[in-house]
Amino acid sequence: MAEIFQAASRKCLVVSVTVLRGENVTQGWWNDLADTPDPFVKLHLPQSPSGKRQTTVINNDNNPTWNETFQFYMDPELNNVMNVTLMEADYVYHDVIGRTKSIDLNNLEHDLDHEKDLVFNEKFPPS
Repeated sequence: MAEIFQAASRKCLVVSVTVLRGENVTQGWWNDLADTPDPFVKLHLPQSPSGKRQTTVINNDNNPTWNETFQFYMDPELNNVMNVTLMEADYVYHDVIGRTKSIDLNNLEHDLDHEKDLVFNEKFPPS
């Protein structure tokens, strides 16, 4: 018995996201006394087929530089919100630093570069 599949083409956008750097990354003064942060950034675009990416871990660095670019496929007809989380790498369990930030990608103009600074822990704003 033959199976018949039908496919429909839809418009798809490619979004490039570059994670540049972090400034004054801290887990709080008490935790920083015992261990300098090993930060990395997680990006999650739930509506994208390959929507989970992360930067490399930068060991023992309060001011990491990643300069890593990731591409995501985005359906312009869906609600596209990217969640960005600053993480601290540990051997057993990775800790979240601050709160996850959400970026609405729906209203960005196409074919333009957009820059967004995110503050994950408002107690320690960037200098």
